[in-house]
Amino acid sequence: MNLLDGLQISRISLKVADLDQMTNFYHKVIGLNILEKTNNISLLGVENRVIIELVEVKNSSWGHQYNGLYHIAILLPSEVDLANMLLHLAQYNIRLGASDHGFSHALYLNDPEGNGIEIYADQPKVIWPYLNNSLDIVTKRLDLRKLASLATTNNLQSLPPQTVIGHIHLQMKDLNGFRQFYLEKLQMDLQIETPNALFASVDGYHHHIAANNWNSPIGPLPDKYLGLNYFAIKAKNFNTLKDILKNEPTFIESQNTFIVTCPNGIKIVFEQ
Repeated sequence: MNLLDGLQISRISLKVADLDQMTNFYHKVIGLNILEKTNNISLLGVENRVIIELVEVKNSSWGHQYNGLYHIAILLPSEVDLANMLLHLAQYNIRLGASDHGFSHALYLNDPEGNGIEIYADQPKVIWPYLNNSLDIVTKRLDLRKLASLATTNNLQSLPPQTVIGHIHLQMKDLNGFRQFYLEKLQMDLQIETPNALFASVDGYHHHIAANNWNSPIGPLPDKYLGLNYFAIKAKNFNTLKDILKNEPTFIESQNTFIVTCPNGIKIVFEQ
């Protein structure tokens, strides 16, 4: 049994400067439903399930040089859904990256405040690339013409009901802190390791949580800086996790949740 069996990245919260602009982007461009909006918070998701929270922070500064988000990764149910998303995004003249990673096909873009977004579809596990009996990550050019030919609509209204946060990719100064917390304490499996990045998962997935120091982040994100606020995860062994993490100096318990801050200053909300 793994501590994080059944792991799901359930929600990602971002601190933003312009709530209206960011809400409009995640609704119209990304295709999330606006589930709730107040003067300073927007909740967006699929059907009635929140997956993105936007929190407006006044008098804030950009935080891209600090530990935090590298990209959000939205997992679509199929390659056809990814093709539909490609045609949808093309209508907005957004600068896109596109990669074939072997285990997934992915589109990359930034939101208006520079937060990275990956929208992807997994490939059949039988064709995932392996090197020396370990999962390998490749980055090849994705054939966008071929992908577009699979589309069934260019009028995407909302994301498919099965859409989830497939993984979160973090940037952090101290990758040893990632090893200590995610691999050793939370007992995640290291799937892929490169000189400056680690990809961890449970249940044999290619990665649920990854981290890199490619942009040389300088340390934890200060309160008044924009970027990742927290990410939330669900796992089957909630009570066992709570028992293991309750002695962490940053442990905070609330109703049906608890919060822990990892060694790189990134806040994680554990949900039942």
